Amino acid sequence: MGIVGTNVYIIGAGGCGVTTEDLPAVLKDFWAQNGGAGKVLLKWVFNNAENLTGVQICYQAEKYPASPNDGAKVVVDNYTLQSVYVENLENGVEYFFRAYPYREIDGVKYFQTCKEACESAGIPNDIITPADLEVDGNCFVEIPKCSWADLGVGDSEETFPAFIIDGKEVDSIFIGKYCGDVENNKAISKKGRAPSSVKINLAQTYCENIGTGWHMMTRLEWTVITLWCIKNNLFPAYRGGYTTTSPTGSGGNSFSHDGTEDGIFDMHGVPAEFNGGIRFIGRELQIISRKGDFANDGANASIDQTNDSKYWFAIDGTTGELIPPDGKGTTENSVKANTTKWDIVSTGNMSVKFTAVTCADSICEKAKNFLIALGLMPPYDFSWNTNPQISGFGTPPSLYVFKTSQFLGTYAANTANNSAYYRPVFYNP
Repeated sequence: MGIVGTNVYIIGAGGCGVTTEDLPAVLKDFWAQNGGAGKVLLKWVFNNAENLTGVQICYQAEKYPASPNDGAKVVVDNYTLQSVYVENLENGVEYFFRAYPYREIDGVKYFQTCKEACESAGIPNDIITPADLEVDGNCFVEIPKCSWADLGVGDSEETFPAFIIDGKEVDSIFIGKYCGDVENNKAISKKGRAPSSVKINLAQTYCENIGTGWHMMTRLEWTVITLWCIKNNLFPAYRGGYTTTSPTGSGGNSFSHDGTEDGIFDMHGVPAEFNGGIRFIGRELQIISRKGDFANDGANASIDQTNDSKYWFAIDGTTGELIPPDGKGTTENSVKANTTKWDIVSTGNMSVKFTAVTCADSICEKAKNFLIALGLMPPYDFSWNTNPQISGFGTPPSLYVFKTSQFLGTYAANTANNSAYYRPVFYNP
């Protein structure tokens, strides 16, 4: 009978024990079926085949291949072909398959896969790091992994959720030192630019076009910086819009988050920036999550953030659990903006100074901490002479994307047709 049914184990194969959500970002599906005696038919669908040459399938008995150098190989060097027969397999043996999409340049295959696996095997990979870009004048600031307590939110030493992406903790994130601009359809972070505002889908595309691990700055990543500043009583100066005479990074060190030339510039001012991984349906707060846990999954470009994505979740204010929304902004017990506080009901749009935002008694401690982690209420009483507003949410079921222009406040949640600025961020997947 050959290799059939449970004799075949495939990373990402629907029905074979691993979901398609475990696939590389460029693959949407990858599955197998019986191909006859000693054969198996593999099929896949590209999520995004732009700049790809093809796919290399690696397979072996007993365990998954660890890199594109492991096991036997079948190369499909035409990205338009999305199936292949693997032949001469031994009956009764369990084979483990893994797909490695690649692009070929001057005869060298660059695999879109784990950087560590490629480096250990001496294989070129498609992970572009901030260090790779610095030769072009791009600048990024490394923010090491930290805990809730490190940011002044309680005393928990658990990792702050900005550093948990798709179930994996990352050691650091690299945030664009300057507001993003674009060159060759890719986001850049350079001093001395006069960037233009764009719609949110284009901002996300520019950031993701840099390569694997790159994305538009998420709300949780933004709040890592704001919470650190609150704890250390450091607040950047306010700046106006970008022009050729007042470009990115031109205001001096007072405009950086830590007041030094090594900081992140221009997070407080008129040039409103989009934040990914968060939105509002009317006044109902929603975040992106792969598996229903509170994490920075909005940083993973393979997770759908479009309007109808199944990965949008509301937050149950009474339990702190993530729950499927009803699509109308009226999910039972979900956290909602309610005039001057967060509540599970809403009778009017929120408009309140950031330091004055509170929670209704219906909001549990866990949900309250999530609101703090998203920069939607202060972690404790503090004063700041600017003290901007939280406002801009609307009537359900209207969709509002998320942007901020005031570092800690003025969260203008506007429809997707509005434009704003953006900032590229990297993590090593």
